Amino acid sequence: MTFRQRCGLGFIIASFVIWGCILLLPLTRLPGVEQIMWGSVIYAVSYVFFFAGIALLGRETWTRIKSRVLRFFRSSRDESPPES
Repeated sequence: MTFRQRCGLGFIIASFVIWGCILLLPLTRLPGVEQIMWGSVIYAVSYVFFFAGIALLGRETWTRIKSRVLRFFRSSRDESPPES
């Protein structure tokens, strides 16, 4: 894996960590309007990190990661009992 791809993967992981910080906002003593503002800022930053990571990874690597994730969710859905 090249340095560029490692950086891209790091950016994608960082985007999920940053996005998870939104869950900490209700625990702060900020007023509601400021929580909404900071939530929007955090979401936008995580969005930028995610797409920057995809750009650094390249189309081939991103397609491979996406197919693995989709395969994982399809297999877990196939193992569940059928609904009646």
